[in-house]
Amino acid sequence: MNDVYIINECTTASYYGIGKYISELIYSLHTHFNLNIVSIYSNSTARFKIEIINNITYWHIPPPNVIINHNKEQNRIDYYKIVVTLLKLNIKHESIMIFHINYLHCSLPLVKLLKESFKSKILTTIHYMEWAFLYNGNIILAKEIAKHDQTLQKSIRSERELIKLSDKVISLTEDNVSVLSEIYDSTFDNIYVVPNGIRDNRSKEKSALLRKKHHFSSNEKLILFAGRLDYMKGLHFLIEAFRMLLKKHNHYHLLIVGGGEFDKYIKEIKEIAAKVTFTGVVEQKTLFEYMKMVDIGVMPSLYEPFGFVAVEMLMHGLPIVATSSLKSILDDDIDSKIVPIKYTANSLEMDVNLLAQAIEDILEDKILSFELSKAGRKKFEDKFQIDYFKNNMLKVYNSLLT
Repeated sequence: MNDVYIINECTTASYYGIGKYISELIYSLHTHFNLNIVSIYSNSTARFKIEIINNITYWHIPPPNVIINHNKEQNRIDYYKIVVTLLKLNIKHESIMIFHINYLHCSLPLVKLLKESFKSKILTTIHYMEWAFLYNGNIILAKEIAKHDQTLQKSIRSERELIKLSDKVISLTEDNVSVLSEIYDSTFDNIYVVPNGIRDNRSKEKSALLRKKHHFSSNEKLILFAGRLDYMKGLHFLIEAFRMLLKKHNHYHLLIVGGGEFDKYIKEIKEIAAKVTFTGVVEQKTLFEYMKMVDIGVMPSLYEPFGFVAVEMLMHGLPIVATSSLKSILDDDIDSKIVPIKYTANSLEMDVNLLAQAIEDILEDKILSFELSKAGRKKFEDKFQIDYFKNNMLKVYNSLLT
């Protein structure tokens, strides 16, 4: 079997979407390749360590203890040289191997070093783009700023070069392919669309029992938000919409799951605090119990390159209200209600009244809720089951070796 080295940088993203992606990738590929998970900037050990668990090799490469250079870019390059040196010292054969990159915005120096040092193929998955995080997915604003901002220009050039240096590139959605061509002002012939997939681990417990377990009453209409507590996830829009809904529906309750800027959002809900529950970060089993017991899931994100949480909601047959940032994987009036985001060169707008109305429409219409639930579950079974992801990934990997 050929060797595959999956590069995982230990950042916040590795504990959310990218971490989930790598977990499903390991599950899908572990019987087909010799898998190596290379965790750089690893905080799990103070010293370089290699360990084998269930026939998978884990490389833990901690960050440098001392940083001499004040140039962050040069520090990263120097660190990547250490990473590649450690790989060269410990890889004992010369067969073609695959390096799977998962961080577009900072990995160009690493990819250059890998291509110089090994007989290898480079596969890059684009989970997100730096400019999109900086400007909440507002491509109009990003292109305008890029006309005079040298830092942004450099970031875009770096990401474009990495895409071109990669032998194959995975985009999570068709829409992202169009965005890549527009923002990087280039066409690419090495991009393949492979949507994420997950194992069907939906909670099997009954909703009523789960509500009792988690101390929610049966007559409450529960609204679930799951994700980072920050501006990009649009929680402030949901809180405003929820405040409006409470004026008509005192039996609604908002359940907010995730970590982030607690102090900021606790201040925002001060006068409605009795109707809002913050759980913090919870383990997957608990999150799936919440998805099974609530009435609706809301994803008011300003930018979502894919949206694992949306797929998990579909898996549970949960009716969804989302913004147009998720239109690549959700269909308005079929498996969800979509609220549009309007981008201009100066602003980003979402109509909170439309968000509140979409939530109310589902919560007050049992037939609509059932239809969205049924269609959502079918979409998960048809498009996002782990077997589809596995088969598509194997095609990409095998194409690199032929």
